[in-house]
Amino acid sequence: MGEMAVQLAHEIRNPLGSIELFASMLATGLPSKSDMRDWANQIVSGVTFLNTIVTNMLTFTKVSKPQFSVFELNRMIDETLVFFEPVCRQRNVRVNRPSVLELLVIEADMDMLRQILINLLMNAVQAMPEQGEISIAAQLTDAKTVRIEVEDN
Repeated sequence: MGEMAVQLAHEIRNPLGSIELFASMLATGLPSKSDMRDWANQIVSGVTFLNTIVTNMLTFTKVSKPQFSVFELNRMIDETLVFFEPVCRQRNVRVNRPSVLELLVIEADMDMLRQILINLLMNAVQAMPEQGEISIAAQLTDAKTVRIEVEDN
């Protein structure tokens, strides 16, 4: 299983590297305030995320430790929702996100938390008929605990 994962990772990472390179070059050549530049940057973000999935797949075959960092949780959630927006649009799924007034600075493995969030969002979208609604919120529950809620109809 480990050898197969390494081969698969190699085969996936080569084209992803090319996609990331060309999307970055494309973004650099476009006007800074254009939809097309935003789309090219979304491709770069998507490729980075896919590379993270491939890395996680490789580390699945061995024990891995979380890579903790300090980051603002609501910003990470919003960035993840921007990345996930085309999936929602395609399936006529509306995402409700309450206005965020407080900064929730946490220490966690951001990539793993983002993967969990995307898995929950994907499960919610797949569980719905052709259209639906997802609500997502994060809140401080006490001095050391943050709760993220993902709800679908």
